[in-house]
Amino acid sequence: MGCGFGGGKNYVLSAEPMTDPVQTDIVKLDRLGIGVGTYGDRPFLVPGTLPGECISATVLGGGQYQSYGKVRDWTVKSPHRVEPPCVHAGSCGGCTLQHMSLDFQQDWKRSRLLDGLSQAGLHEIEVRELVSLEKGSAFRGKAQFMLQCQEDETWEIGLYATRSNTLIALDSCWVQDTLTQQLLEGLNQQLRQRFVAPGLKGVLGRSNGKGVLLTWLLTEKPSPQTRTVLKEAGQSIPGVVGCFYHLSPQEGNALIGKETVHLSGATSLEYQVRDVVFSAGPVSFVQTTLEGAELLVDEVRRRAPQSIEHLVDLYGGVGLFALALGKRAKSVTVVERDGPSARDGQENLKGMGTYVCGDVSRVKDQIAPMDVMVVDPPRAGLSSPVIEWIGMESKPRQLVYVSCSESTLIRDLQALLSMGYQVSDVTPVDLFPHTPHLELVTHLHRVD
Repeated sequence: MGCGFGGGKNYVLSAEPMTDPVQTDIVKLDRLGIGVGTYGDRPFLVPGTLPGECISATVLGGGQYQSYGKVRDWTVKSPHRVEPPCVHAGSCGGCTLQHMSLDFQQDWKRSRLLDGLSQAGLHEIEVRELVSLEKGSAFRGKAQFMLQCQEDETWEIGLYATRSNTLIALDSCWVQDTLTQQLLEGLNQQLRQRFVAPGLKGVLGRSNGKGVLLTWLLTEKPSPQTRTVLKEAGQSIPGVVGCFYHLSPQEGNALIGKETVHLSGATSLEYQVRDVVFSAGPVSFVQTTLEGAELLVDEVRRRAPQSIEHLVDLYGGVGLFALALGKRAKSVTVVERDGPSARDGQENLKGMGTYVCGDVSRVKDQIAPMDVMVVDPPRAGLSSPVIEWIGMESKPRQLVYVSCSESTLIRDLQALLSMGYQVSDVTPVDLFPHTPHLELVTHLHRVD
């Protein structure tokens, strides 16, 4: 929903300046793309700044290890600075890097990966050129926004400001595709009316380029009257082909819980990624951009052999990679924990392979020996038991690792290298322009 400052909880937030303006030179970017200067003897984090810039800044907070602030003016500006194309840039907490040119964003992301590998002693690993989307706007097929009810019972829709519960109302979003942008406009129109929906927390929209599934996120089960309000509001928005509500956790920042209820229209969307066709429901995991999913499929296919005895796809979700490689394999097994993605994956893989539903570490005995494995774990990466099973027991001849976290990938590579694997190469894939996020596709093979 928006990126925060690096460094954990070692500073406090303050709405008021703590000192008079200070001068500092920005010497680098932290892992989230925030400019780092110096205040006193500590690092000074200033969002919206670039290396090589000299700025005047207001100190807004600090802790034992660092301070943070807000830029007031520039004495020297970087040649890589651009005017943010979105009017909400710098406030909504979403696209935090819009002040950087796209070329600079991509160079920095690849350099960050190289630095991380080098610091871990993995400097000999080949890092290929970064692969990116063709455009930096209108690429997101997933729309996830928060809602707040006003005193007059109308609602505002938008994103939270960075490290804040302050909602920044949005009437447009520069990175949403045509249908999810249309959804945002329709929701604004509906929510400006007197809209009675207790427990309404946010909305989730999923687009396949042809239609949108709209899911209302609630913290309590709706009454029959509220169900009718939600259904009719969804049906009135152009492009919406299916409407749902989902019970979201009442506490914490998580939006996705366990119960989704269909209200009207389609129950799923059909997606096409290259020649792969699959279906997914409103809260199943599908890459935010279909063009980005195509880039990942291309990279996975490039690394997998043309002839596979048994392919195992761990954390396979709706089955994208298994379907993409299925014609090369004599047999296919997909593993995913129970949930919406697994239920959709079981349908997508019918007649093609075996779908094992459960936590990888608990169902590993149900998986036959394999020669090729694809893993696409969550941000936390592979757990120690799963790494040990891969490296010491199952020992696939080739392993393709798709990661959304450089730090956990590097940690896992260190473990796998100690278990008889060698890294062929890593390709960074930029699916999320204007954010610090990066996907990584790594090819490993056994050397023993």
